[in-house]
Amino acid sequence: MIEDGDRVLVAVSGGVDSSALARVLAEKRRSYPIAFELTACHVTTDLNPPTEGGNDWLDRFFGQLEVPLLRRHALVVARLDPDREQSCFFCAMQRRKALLAVAAEQGCGKIAYGHHLDDVIETLLLNMLYKAEISTMPARLELDDHDAVIIRPLSRVKEAEIKRYAEKLGIEQAGPVCPFGLDGRRQRIKRLIGELAEEEPRIRDNLAASLGRVKEGYLQEKLRKPE
Repeated sequence: MIEDGDRVLVAVSGGVDSSALARVLAEKRRSYPIAFELTACHVTTDLNPPTEGGNDWLDRFFGQLEVPLLRRHALVVARLDPDREQSCFFCAMQRRKALLAVAAEQGCGKIAYGHHLDDVIETLLLNMLYKAEISTMPARLELDDHDAVIIRPLSRVKEAEIKRYAEKLGIEQAGPVCPFGLDGRRQRIKRLIGELAEEEPRIRDNLAASLGRVKEGYLQEKLRKPE
């Protein structure tokens, strides 16, 4: 995902996942046989404003990593049409626009997100159930309308593994929890997967493996590749 000479912008949400990713990349930067640069950007919104304590923690944390930390503010509520319902997708798009602008300003060709394996399989089910499509978060995404490439270095790492890593290193939740993330569709899917995993521990691994085991002969005709 990261090549020699890359300038990588780490998307910092204030959660432990993105901060853990920054820590991993900062360590890899010192040990990898290739040279790459890191910059971080913390995007806040009018939906979920930052806290003073969280900002102070992020400043100390990224100072220790020796990774420059930039801040940008994205409007979400202010840009929402009066007759449109707030959604995670709309908020994510506003934050992505801010990150793309920063990447262009800083000359970063890649934007690294802290999404993990649980995010990937939850998105797979969300898109199937609510968008009627089979898609999810790819580990590497080349955008059609931007030069920057989105990468997800933790996409094969389980959320529980990241939590253990964060606890071991004292990585804190430095941003307020999104109110829509407490009881939205993603949380319902997360709870469903958790319940299923109590009966079958391999549920998460099976869902992830299914993305690489598409049996085209058993799909609808229009989904099959022409012979």
